[in-house]
Amino acid sequence: MKPYNESNHTHSVLLNMDIPHVWRSKAMNFSYFFLCLVLGLLLQAKTSKAQSFTRTITKKTAFSNKSNPNNKFIVKNINGSVSIEAYDGNTIQMTVNEKIWGSSDKIEKAKKELSYKLERDGNLILAYPDAPFITITRDGDDIDFCMHRNNDEPDYRFTDDVTIRVPRGILVDGSTINKGKVTIVGSFKKVEAGNVNGTLELHHMTSETHASTVNGDIDIHYDRAPARDSDYHTVNGTISLHMPDNLSADVYFQSMHGDLYTDFNNIKRLKPEIHKESDDGTSGVSYRVDKTTPIRIGDGGPKLRFKVLNGDVYIRKQS
Repeated sequence: MKPYNESNHTHSVLLNMDIPHVWRSKAMNFSYFFLCLVLGLLLQAKTSKAQSFTRTITKKTAFSNKSNPNNKFIVKNINGSVSIEAYDGNTIQMTVNEKIWGSSDKIEKAKKELSYKLERDGNLILAYPDAPFITITRDGDDIDFCMHRNNDEPDYRFTDDVTIRVPRGILVDGSTINKGKVTIVGSFKKVEAGNVNGTLELHHMTSETHASTVNGDIDIHYDRAPARDSDYHTVNGTISLHMPDNLSADVYFQSMHGDLYTDFNNIKRLKPEIHKESDDGTSGVSYRVDKTTPIRIGDGGPKLRFKVLNGDVYIRKQS
């Protein structure tokens, strides 16, 4: 536990072979002309093929029972950013700014194939991109995506930047994979946020939080500390939590190449947790002792678990 503290030169050489000056100049001029011709043709081909198309998709829906405490909204994006904002309304309002790159025929193909679904199933509302090469599997609230593209044939590329307004106080789960960050703003009953190649930014949080990314930072601002256990994971990145001054929590930190920093000074070390392992029928009961030593901030309370491979964790006061 640590206190918080905030030419090379490359030379190229032209070899001067024994060629008469006039012939060397003509050869160089011809080479220059040939190079410009090739570059021009490549540029023309690239310009003729590199086209883009942008469209905006808007949809809305509502929960069938607005007072159900288990109402949950999930958005599973693939390429692009996700922004979720709480508001004092009853409908899910979604706007998708979609951009497609490719040749003209590929763009026309994409316009027919691509869509963005907003579906309701009981107390669950789910938003996700849909196409013939996207497969979605569901097991309750657990949703997995698989994208199969034909790598032998160049195809179109696309991004979906998704903005959603959702009723305040519901359960929220927002994630993306590439080419964007996930932003969630407002007070919700529970927040789950995920990314693979990008950051997570959460503001005005007040409840249980589960935030995970692979390559990216996690930055979370709490108006009220979570009353339930929460966890925060990244492989390559920094985790920053901004907490109210009256924070009371038990902190568990694991990192291979990183440290934990805080400017809270009312802290003390706790004993490592001991976990009872299952009996395999041969050696009897065994116990596993955690390698990390937890710390208590204030009077203790919910467990805040941090797991980082390459990066530091900061628990800062809001003020």
